[in-house]
Amino acid sequence: MSSETQKPAIMKLVTNDGENFDVPLDVIRLSTTINTMLQDLGLDNESNDPIPICNVSGPIMKKVLQWCTFHKDDPPSTDDSDNREKRTDDIPSWDVEFLKVDQGTLFELILAANYLDIKGLLDVTCKTVANMIKGKTPEEIRRTFNIKNDFTPEEEEQIRKENAWILSPRSRCPIHQAQREKRSQSLFVRPRNQPRIKKIRYNFLLFLVIDGSPCVSGDENHGEENVQPKTFKELGVCDPLCEACERLDWKAPSKIQSAALPHALSGRDVIGLAETGSGKTGAFALPILQSLLETPQKLFALVLTPTRELAFQIAQQFEALGAGIGLIVAVIVGGVDMTTQALALAKRPHIIVATPGRLVDHLENTKGFNLRALKYLVMDEADRILNMDFEVELDKILRVIPKERRTYLFSATMTKKVAKLERASLKDPARVEVSTKYKTVDKLKQHYLFIPFKYKASKYAKKPEYLCNFLRYLGSTAMLLRQLGMQAVPLHGQMGQEKRLGALNKFKSKVKDILVCTDVASRGLDIPHVDLVVNYDVPSQSKDYIHRVGRTARAGRAGLAVTFVTQYDVEVYQKIEAHIGKKLTEYSCVEKEVMLLVERTQEASEMAVKEMKEMAEKKKKGKKRGLEDIDDSEEMPAKFKKSLKGKKGGKLNIRKGPKAR
Repeated sequence: MSSETQKPAIMKLVTNDGENFDVPLDVIRLSTTINTMLQDLGLDNESNDPIPICNVSGPIMKKVLQWCTFHKDDPPSTDDSDNREKRTDDIPSWDVEFLKVDQGTLFELILAANYLDIKGLLDVTCKTVANMIKGKTPEEIRRTFNIKNDFTPEEEEQIRKENAWILSPRSRCPIHQAQREKRSQSLFVRPRNQPRIKKIRYNFLLFLVIDGSPCVSGDENHGEENVQPKTFKELGVCDPLCEACERLDWKAPSKIQSAALPHALSGRDVIGLAETGSGKTGAFALPILQSLLETPQKLFALVLTPTRELAFQIAQQFEALGAGIGLIVAVIVGGVDMTTQALALAKRPHIIVATPGRLVDHLENTKGFNLRALKYLVMDEADRILNMDFEVELDKILRVIPKERRTYLFSATMTKKVAKLERASLKDPARVEVSTKYKTVDKLKQHYLFIPFKYKASKYAKKPEYLCNFLRYLGSTAMLLRQLGMQAVPLHGQMGQEKRLGALNKFKSKVKDILVCTDVASRGLDIPHVDLVVNYDVPSQSKDYIHRVGRTARAGRAGLAVTFVTQYDVEVYQKIEAHIGKKLTEYSCVEKEVMLLVERTQEASEMAVKEMKEMAEKKKKGKKRGLEDIDDSEEMPAKFKKSLKGKKGGKLNIRKGPKAR
């Protein structure tokens, strides 16, 4: 194979993932390796055997061929070190644009250029990385490239050997021999048989390729957390959004934001697992808004949430971050008139925050509305979306949105359903785990209080100012607390949407001190001033317990959670302790003082029941409610109505009580 005429005009290449390429010889001539393969394999004009490119994937090979096509008329690169020194900062403008890729792709190109021995491509990729780290301290380099200092000495040595094998030209020889022996199928069709570097190890490859220095320094302790970026700007967030973060008093990125933002800003899909209250909303809102600033477009992003309250909260954060850039956000949830929502969608907002069920209603029934131009999809609290039987709606949504999009999936817990959803909707995602198991935050003090079942309600007279209670019979409990002189407001799933938001806003603005609610408020809601969570009933699932107590001790603050345990709850309570890996301590309480309050609490409870019966009677007769000061009590759940029915004919058995104040 000494002359060009002996070589085929078209060369067949096959990558490690089985993708075939027909490449003109004048395009690939810059690769010393492939020309060597032709000679080693003795191919001639009549040969149709493909050349196995075992350490290069199909997408990266396309990038390599794109570069080679543009530079096919360039003279071959030399190894003149003097010339290289002179051209350290001299990167052609076309190459600068060509190499505006994410970190993983850049390092894949370095690997491919080195393996294929394309000196020009290797030179320009290495220069690009060298310019990125020029003048930066080791700590800044680690932040820029998300370098993890968690390699043990044994792992470091193994990575060195693996990199040396892949980067060594000698590693190509066995591949040539395998082709001669007609056993190449097992090499290039099954990429798992090939040595592969995980993406987390690219940062190690960075130093091996550029200057040979390791990414693990000997004076650092293995297993320590990475240095946290001090500002959003260090993570790559643009100036307008950094200013928005300052206005919101976001002083420094949280752990999940520090881990997820570099991947999201580089254009990758992200799956984020983080404990509740860790700042997940900012982790997906900032990259979406930054991308929107670069390429303005209507109907740009869709955020799916399991509950209405969480949808409004996320929308508020988007609006706050985008206040200076004219951002338009639409909230599409149940409990609101569809015509009003259709008008909002007709204005083509930038961001849609929706619950899956109502969004599908609009996709099927609202004329002219579609998501064919969507660029970003976010699924927040994904585990709960799936647990609430939204799988059918999710399937419908995924079928009508573009496949070429960025997808972010965030959750506090990982389940089998979430893992299945990840495989179905995300492409090569960056997995970010701030919390890898079910647990609660460290600054949350957790206690239990053992209470005989018959005395359970009596303990409310001793509760502090700020409470977030999760109660089964919340209607009567809210009234009970009012009778005891406390400012309480209920929140449950059967309330109208306006009243639900009104109740939540009263608690957030501290007009009401106590929020008495069901699990509808246990996920995602960020209410900064909650100091205490009281679990009136022990939740049946440990995950529900984590999310309930997660309403306090958010964003690094301290908090207290107390769980009432009766003689019937001990087994479930012990299972929760086992799952979270903590033993709850008993909440100190002077029994004699509490018992003095039993009579007072029982009287208040009787008054609360009377109020509920009066409200039920007035509603049945079509009258307006007489208790104007109980505008928060809303409609009673069906279970309350049943409990108030009399024995004869199913009618309400109402006793005359005192007139409403």
